[in-house]
Amino acid sequence: MTQVRYILSTLLLVIAPLVLSPLALATEEATASANSVDVKDGDMLWNVAKQMQPDQSVSVYQVMAALIKSNPDAFINGDPNRMKSGVTLTLDTAELSKMDHAQAVAMFKSFQSTKPGTTTSTSQPTTITNKSSAQDKAKAQSDIKQRIAKELQTTATSIKESAIPGIYEVVVPPRVFYVSADGRYVLTGDMVDLTKGVNLTEAVRDTARIASLENVGEENMIVFAPKGEVKHTISVFTDIDCGYCRKLHNEMADYNKLGIKVRYLAYPRAGVGSKSYQKAVTVWCSDDKRAAMTKAKNGQNMANKECKNPVQAQMALGKELGVSGTPALMLENGQLYPGYAPADRLIKILDQVKAQQVSNTK
Repeated sequence: MTQVRYILSTLLLVIAPLVLSPLALATEEATASANSVDVKDGDMLWNVAKQMQPDQSVSVYQVMAALIKSNPDAFINGDPNRMKSGVTLTLDTAELSKMDHAQAVAMFKSFQSTKPGTTTSTSQPTTITNKSSAQDKAKAQSDIKQRIAKELQTTATSIKESAIPGIYEVVVPPRVFYVSADGRYVLTGDMVDLTKGVNLTEAVRDTARIASLENVGEENMIVFAPKGEVKHTISVFTDIDCGYCRKLHNEMADYNKLGIKVRYLAYPRAGVGSKSYQKAVTVWCSDDKRAAMTKAKNGQNMANKECKNPVQAQMALGKELGVSGTPALMLENGQLYPGYAPADRLIKILDQVKAQQVSNTK
């Protein structure tokens, strides 16, 4: 039983999917450039395309289609579900404009229906109709809740049947995963509706991220707010010694001038006990944390300070949220954007996100 709990906990902590920026933002420790990515064993085309998506005006399907067109030899027998491990996928941005979203979705439907040696199917997708009764659902939710509490020693904030009958969506902020109705099987990853071209997990995960972040409390962050109206708020996981983090901080006045409030959380990449970690502790233990942050970002030496601080807790949260490099920006919709962006570019991203949120509520 202890071994099962360990395995499940490890799965939830380390296989939490990472949502990458749809814009090519600069990060330290980046594994891909704006237009190319090295395929590793087990990589999925959807996730690679999501990583390389240049902006939200282009859908993930369009990026996938462009990648297939740009890299025909990277797929076994031309099957988009079978990428060759070790190849480098290059995105020819010119291909993005050659196919709109609907055409890209149709292209992938054709991949599903047309296989070597078969004819194209024109029939509609089979509809699964074996929905559980209300009584079955209630029992499954209760069983899953008890199983999670017992095995993972935590409480799920939401348990509901997913789009797949018999599979339940479970939220333990900031994680989202899926469990069979009997509570025996746990699935991690994204559920994608291929017909609609919608990632069903992404929005739920974004909401879970927001809840997890707000649990930190702004009083435990170091906040740089504009003097006037706050139009947008970003939460930034930062490393004192990260070059792009320092660049972002040095342009704080530009962000604030545009109405962007910046909330810092600590994420020293070198880990607990490192010099960067000690600098973060010193900043968070200072009486004037904002001034201390600026001094530290400017490379000024400060006497080490110790106190009860949130640095390790924020590092752990960053890992759960999928932070792998710094700076990592959490936007108001819960999406994680890894990297630095100048103020004039960031405000466009934030305005676009807010407009999308407004549109979704109509």
